[in-house]
Amino acid sequence: MLDPALFPVFLVGATALALAPGPDMAFTLATAASRGRVAGLAGAAGIVAGGAIWTVLAAAGLAALLATAEHALTVIRYAGALYLLYLAWKTLRHLDAPLESRGARSSWRAFRRGLVTNLLNPKIGLFFLAFLPQFTNAELSPVWLQMLVLGGIFFSIGTGVLIIVALAAGQAQAWLAGSRTARRALNGLSATAFGGLGLRLILVDDAVYKRAMSHADPRLIVALDLPTTDAAWSLVESIGDTANFYKIGLQLFPMGGMELCRKIKATGKQVFLDFKLHDIPATVEKATRSITTGGADLLTIHAEPAVMRAAVAGREGSDLKLLGVTVMTCYDDAMLAEMGYAYGARDLVLRRVEQSLEAGVDGIVASAHEAKEIRERFGDDLLIVTPGIRPAGADVGDQKRVATPASALADGASHLVVGRPINAAPDPAAAAAAIVSEIASV
Repeated sequence: MLDPALFPVFLVGATALALAPGPDMAFTLATAASRGRVAGLAGAAGIVAGGAIWTVLAAAGLAALLATAEHALTVIRYAGALYLLYLAWKTLRHLDAPLESRGARSSWRAFRRGLVTNLLNPKIGLFFLAFLPQFTNAELSPVWLQMLVLGGIFFSIGTGVLIIVALAAGQAQAWLAGSRTARRALNGLSATAFGGLGLRLILVDDAVYKRAMSHADPRLIVALDLPTTDAAWSLVESIGDTANFYKIGLQLFPMGGMELCRKIKATGKQVFLDFKLHDIPATVEKATRSITTGGADLLTIHAEPAVMRAAVAGREGSDLKLLGVTVMTCYDDAMLAEMGYAYGARDLVLRRVEQSLEAGVDGIVASAHEAKEIRERFGDDLLIVTPGIRPAGADVGDQKRVATPASALADGASHLVVGRPINAAPDPAAAAAAIVSEIASV
């Protein structure tokens, strides 16, 4: 019923996720530390029950429906946050309350808290909607059935981890139960955990939850090199969840490019502004500061030291990452010589990478032909965004230094910019899906 090739990968991923510290572990730890191992186990059972309900909803497709309903995510998220903050307030009011509260009533209360906490966190359902389908094979059995089985296995692993956490924290609680100082400290820990989880729900934007729905490969950036913003938006809609990252270039900049950026960001997707800023430093700094208000993820500037330093100063306080443009992929050695450069493409690229790192930018734009050497010389922390990507057999157009998607990633690129093979295809979503499939194993 399950794909034997995918199942071992699922087990490794599920185990890693179960062992990673997160909200479920924090809740179980806080409950067991403040109320004892029995309450901790009951709270863990509530968490598992809530997660199981979300898994059933994901398998039935209801989580996807929820994600598309206007304001539904916000309402559920804030309800969950208010409930957790209420628990934090209630615990802080009774810091001297006895740690050990045995009996069925206490266990039921802990179970109910765990259940409600998970049910009021829509990210749980969206996570399973994004995670589980990756390990299904529609040719073997119904996908919904495979999702239920995989969800059951996932929660079996998670339950074992939570039991260990509850027992360990409960033992520590039993040792410290007689100390008033310890009692106040552990109740304070519980209140802090509840409050922290509540604030986390409030501070995470709905776009993050929507992004969890995407099955896209974040390394693929689709170039919106189209004549109007309406055409660009239609392309984004037609591609749907197949791509999650879009490039807006100079063609659309004077036609509402920044408005389009905000519109795409509102859907939870990412935006790369390929504006290639190049002016006197003061102007570049001010322009970069203005661009940060659009919420874009990446911005290009020409890889000249003064320009890059100005952009770094302008993006201060934002999450915007800067990319230095080394040598345009439409240039080769002959064209550079004609323009008066003493360096060939390779040497000029390497020189500008060094200058980019010295200026403090986050990465560079370079062709796949230079990516391998750049990665080997400058390490893994540098973003290398590679344009000029063409699937095997595609028309190369005006690009001089091109590569296939898989080969570019294998040579060290961190992101691929693909334009005409997707935006000029009869079926853009299918073209994007073909590239995602090609790079899935790289």
